[in-house]
Amino acid sequence: MSLKIETLNINKEKENNDFIIPLILKAIEQHLDANELKALLRGCLKITLVTWKDEYSLDLLHYCILHNNIVALLVLLNQGCFKPPYSPAAWPYLHLVACLGYASLISTIIQEINFQNEACMLDWGVHKVYILPKTNAVTSVLIENFKDQKFTPVDIAAIFQHLNCVELLLDFWQIQRSNSNINVVHNTRNSSGYLALACKVNSPSALQLLLTKYTEKKEALECAIRMLSFDCVDIILRQMDGQAVKKAFQGMNLFHVTFTYSCCLTDQQYEAMVETTKVLIKHNQNVNSMQPSRTFPLYSILSHSLAGIRMEECSHFLIDIVCILLKARADPNIDEIRMEEESKDSEESTAFGRQPYSSAVNCLLSNIPVLKRNESFTQIAVKSVDQYSYYCIKLLLKHGADLLHTGKFSSFSSNEGSLTDVYHHGTSLHLMMSTRPVGQLSFSVLRLLLHSGINADACGAWSMPFYVEAIKYALNILPLSLWSQSITHPHSVTPFSDEDLKCFIYISKFMSQSSLVGAYKEFLDAVEFFRALAKENNTLEITERFYFENNQMLVQIIKQYDKVTKEPWTLQHCCSNIIWQHCKRKKKSVLALPIPAPLKVAVMFSHKKQDLVDEKVVH
Repeated sequence: MSLKIETLNINKEKENNDFIIPLILKAIEQHLDANELKALLRGCLKITLVTWKDEYSLDLLHYCILHNNIVALLVLLNQGCFKPPYSPAAWPYLHLVACLGYASLISTIIQEINFQNEACMLDWGVHKVYILPKTNAVTSVLIENFKDQKFTPVDIAAIFQHLNCVELLLDFWQIQRSNSNINVVHNTRNSSGYLALACKVNSPSALQLLLTKYTEKKEALECAIRMLSFDCVDIILRQMDGQAVKKAFQGMNLFHVTFTYSCCLTDQQYEAMVETTKVLIKHNQNVNSMQPSRTFPLYSILSHSLAGIRMEECSHFLIDIVCILLKARADPNIDEIRMEEESKDSEESTAFGRQPYSSAVNCLLSNIPVLKRNESFTQIAVKSVDQYSYYCIKLLLKHGADLLHTGKFSSFSSNEGSLTDVYHHGTSLHLMMSTRPVGQLSFSVLRLLLHSGINADACGAWSMPFYVEAIKYALNILPLSLWSQSITHPHSVTPFSDEDLKCFIYISKFMSQSSLVGAYKEFLDAVEFFRALAKENNTLEITERFYFENNQMLVQIIKQYDKVTKEPWTLQHCCSNIIWQHCKRKKKSVLALPIPAPLKVAVMFSHKKQDLVDEKVVH
């Protein structure tokens, strides 16, 4: 009996709902006053009001918006209906208001339901049935282009040309993000602030619409570059002349700003950096811009520091950017240090916060320890940095990087890199060896350099503390850089490892016998000097103890030097060295020789047939 009564009650309630919901909808459409609407609502359960949907999943609040009825909207919200965590099944309310252009409803909805400028996919069938009859702003052909795309309320307001709604939504977005007061927002109206806000929310549609009202684009361009809003950058550059662009960022080239000052914490942002680079090239930004000093684009990306992301996640994006710049004819042999010295501009030495570099390869090699340090030196992380470095150097070589170039480079410990610092001088091999105290050398990168034309015999000038003579040979910098570290940082000494010995031996194979003799003498002279200095100066006792009392590094190096300088070279070794020099120390030239494979292996001083494979770069 009770079940029958309950069923009758449910049926009665359903009949009542079927009767009263149409009355509520009619009241909303006819804009009845609040008291009349409240009287109708009292005859319906709250849960019924919230759960009712039409065939397109629109609820009662949607109908309030469709009929621009702020009174009905407030009555429903004051009844506690449709408030968070409730979420509409069809169009989000703010999207619908933005589409219709009812600016008076925006503030109410944001204040009562919270503001979320989130992108979502929309049911454009709702637009065709409910919205299109109210407006002729957008054709059906345009709507077809919107399918499978996500839009924010700001996007929707801009697409349907509701400029006042765009500005109001941006006002609320700014307040939400910065917790600023209304005065700050009103000040925005009198400047280029709305253009910048459109870039911050990454809404090209909003930017395009706002440009019909606002003309000052400098701030917007700066914001778009920092935010990596590449579509916005494209729109702005289409409307700015070259002189106006040069006024942005105090004259810095836009590539440098993109690589140095943009916000990059995720792989999506690095992907946006790639797209921004393409846009800048599309608009003929100069990839070889060298003024102001230390803003050369290629070196700015090669010295880019990671933050909040691992190298394995973003390396392919960085390589893409390097490739894009090189294909646009960026010069990998620009010597920024020499250019600064020749210009003799005292302000350039402190410009824009990065060191100058004498070549692209030197720039990359200088940055490897920084990348490894940021990656916390885990084995996987170090491997990813080495792989990135290897492929970057392959790209640089493919596009004309000159390994015979000798230039200046700073000590890795130098933070400023200004012209007042003591610079070392040499090839990229000298620089690479000097980075050993702050990170293990990559054997694959070393082998690539030695197989690609770098001259292991080349003399440079690398300075050590207390030692008047400059170290000429890159081979000696490997052990002596660790020695130097023990003098300047005695409590953070890095031991000479088996991998170091492997690198030392490998470099020696590519040197002439006369250079090896000279390098051996240079090494012994340094040893004797520091032995004598340690005896005279008690503060260097740790140096004497670490390097001379049963020190395996010293024993191993002297043993290797004895082997390559005192034992006569075989005829094969002599011939291999002559052929190697004749081929300009390049693996690809050896591979092209009409000689048997075993002889090619011998010429490259290798015992591995895999060295006969000429590695290809994907790009």
